[in-house]
Amino acid sequence: LARGRVVLVGDPQQLPPTTLSEEARRAGLAVSLFERALAAGVAPVVLTTQYRMHPLLAAFSSAAFYRGALTNGADPASRLPPPRWPSRRPLLFVDAAGRRGERAAPGGVSVLNHTEARAVADVVARVCGREGGAAPSDVGVVSPYLGQ
Repeated sequence: LARGRVVLVGDPQQLPPTTLSEEARRAGLAVSLFERALAAGVAPVVLTTQYRMHPLLAAFSSAAFYRGALTNGADPASRLPPPRWPSRRPLLFVDAAGRRGERAAPGGVSVLNHTEARAVADVVARVCGREGGAAPSDVGVVSPYLGQ
């Protein structure tokens, strides 16, 4: 590194810092270093090609967080769902409508629902069990709630 220069690598659109202390939150530590740099006027260099996800999964991230600017370097054929996956697509939405139990997570900054979490765990167990044939490392679960 050149003297007086810092290179930060990461994504400010990803999970926020975990701050368990109210004192830390009041001190501003719930704001990531990336967010602080952006707020101070530091111009980021944004990489817009992703190589990790199936393009169908990346399409959501691109639309929801990157204003459609994210492009795909991943070949859909190299990101096929595991054997006996219960959908033709590489993603599965679990309809948890009508399930009771949503409540504020500790600290009150998110929500959690143990009933929904159990429903998802049941699907993962089926997909990874004898009938599904997937390895646990082939399955990812994404929740929009930090508390979940």
